[in-house]
Amino acid sequence: MSPVEHCILSWITSNSVSMARRDRVMVTAAGVLPDFDGLGIIVDKLNGLLGRESTFYYIEYHHILGHNIVFALLCASIMAMFSVAHKKAVFLLSLFAVHLHILCDVAGSKGPDGYQWPIYYLNPFDPSYELTWSGQWMLHSPINSAIGVATFALAFWVALRNAVTPFELFSLKMDRAAVAMGEKYGWIKSKAKKNRND
Repeated sequence: MSPVEHCILSWITSNSVSMARRDRVMVTAAGVLPDFDGLGIIVDKLNGLLGRESTFYYIEYHHILGHNIVFALLCASIMAMFSVAHKKAVFLLSLFAVHLHILCDVAGSKGPDGYQWPIYYLNPFDPSYELTWSGQWMLHSPINSAIGVATFALAFWVALRNAVTPFELFSLKMDRAAVAMGEKYGWIKSKAKKNRND
């Protein structure tokens, strides 16, 4: 799955209980952060563009550093530590969001060359253990596209129900403008704003 889909799925997860915006942002971040181990692709691409010796940080570290139980527990603990008021909920939802990310990658992140990208879930305790699924589909498959469409539809439903949108992750002003537009066209009822918790 793409980082955008991971982000929206994690934001939906953060809206499963009523909590402050900052806590929703924490849970959403937890669901995206496992992909920090893929940032090596930037160095790899830059080295190629600048004519330097090739590096393979993306292949060497993606699905290894951020896609394991240790990272999941550490990430959930840090998010809970910075929580406003719902530390237990933030910890549990962050832990769930990281595992949802891992599950999505196990299900649908096969490379274009057919390489079934394993998850080293028990790393560093057992670096040889690989989590894979024989039915894994391609990253750019119609299945992932359909899941993406369903994810955005679900996010739209959450926005209507809670009078809050994924824009809140970047700008409260953008979020409020989107909610105001939803109210103007009758998509968001004023009673939904009671669910909103800034």
